[in-house]
Amino acid sequence: MRAFTNRGFYLYESAANFILVDISNTGTDSHGMVEGLTGTRILVRACAMFQGLDGRYVGVAVRTRKESHRLMQAVDAVM
Repeated sequence: MRAFTNRGFYLYESAANFILVDISNTGTDSHGMVEGLTGTRILVRACAMFQGLDGRYVGVAVRTRKESHRLMQAVDAVM
């Protein structure tokens, strides 16, 4: 998870493989992040439609270290 925080993300604790991430320090909003990650085979979802959340939040599903690494490479390309 350190790879996320080193890039300016704030992660919320989760008991599942679905992580709520605050991306407000990344220079993009949730729709830009989702669009940028399209085609990476990583499940990412804009969370603005959920009560109490807005365009600063995305949900990401990462199951393995390999997927986490692939996510970080894709995020670096978006940012």
